[in-house]
Amino acid sequence: MILINRSRSRYAAPVEAVRRAQRSQNPFEVKARSRRRSGDLLGAIQRLDVATTDEDRRELLEFITGLYEQHGGIPVGLFAKCWLGAPYLDHIVSFEGEVVRHFKETETVPEEYAMARPLARNDAYAFIEVYSDGAVIPIRNDGSAVI
Repeated sequence: MILINRSRSRYAAPVEAVRRAQRSQNPFEVKARSRRRSGDLLGAIQRLDVATTDEDRRELLEFITGLYEQHGGIPVGLFAKCWLGAPYLDHIVSFEGEVVRHFKETETVPEEYAMARPLARNDAYAFIEVYSDGAVIPIRNDGSAVI
């Protein structure tokens, strides 16, 4: 009988996407991923969906980025269920230019977010963090990370 060893890690991006990562994560950043996210961070991320102007979204994104910088590392983006309603199903918050991009159920999400999409449909998670090394970290509504 042959045993098949399967990795238990939560890595979504294929090898090519990992190689494209612009910077590697240091051990402090990786360890920080397991910490509970603050209520301020959770609230700011929720407000992104209802921000009415680009300026409001930019201010919220700067605030969110600042919180991530204090806690050891900024994800490539966040993926979450969209509360705007039909026809939108989910959205991406990107830290590299695009503030919020909404997706309809029939639209394909970028490759690096593919593993986050089914997780975002689960109401147990407030959002999913996607990192440049391919790690996908679901964040519960209470701010705890599922690692």
